[in-house]
Amino acid sequence: MKSTHLIVTGSGRSGTRWLSRSLTAAGVTCGHESVYGVERFERGVALDDRLWRAEASWLVPMARYIPDDAYIVHVHRHPLEVIGSRLGRVGTESFARHWSIVTRHFPDLGRTDALTALATMWVEWIGLLAPIAHEMRALSDVYPETVRRWASRVNPDAVAVAVPRDQNRAEGTLVQRVTWSQVEHVPGLIQVARQLGYE
Repeated sequence: MKSTHLIVTGSGRSGTRWLSRSLTAAGVTCGHESVYGVERFERGVALDDRLWRAEASWLVPMARYIPDDAYIVHVHRHPLEVIGSRLGRVGTESFARHWSIVTRHFPDLGRTDALTALATMWVEWIGLLAPIAHEMRALSDVYPETVRRWASRVNPDAVAVAVPRDQNRAEGTLVQRVTWSQVEHVPGLIQVARQLGYE
């Protein structure tokens, strides 16, 4: 079924940058946080729906407006990897800008330690995405044909192209190792993780 817009979203650090590149390579120009990005949230500026067809952004759940015809894909990644990836960015300018938006919507997250806040955020994001997503898929289960299928919703001539996954890694940042025992106290985390197939 053809759609006018395609949106790929996740909890952040779940592969949206890589997927924007993969979708573009497949034949659909896909922005990364260009429609739903930090600057647009800070300035409150909306982008004309006629000017874009595909977008990948973790900020989608906080958007005031999503096109009715958009096909929304929720891509998820192992929670310990997501939390560790975000934890390694604490203290950076990019993290500060993103975090200011998150705590504006979830002020309680700014009143606890970073690890607990990031683990809680993962649970909250999964809860926000579940009602709006048409499809959910683990990042590890995304293949060139998967990307082509998504891209074909807005471009029937889309092709399957392999894009190296290491393009999603940000330079100069460290991924902190996080264990279940460090985050098991966060309400709902273990349960939601298991529902998504993570042990």
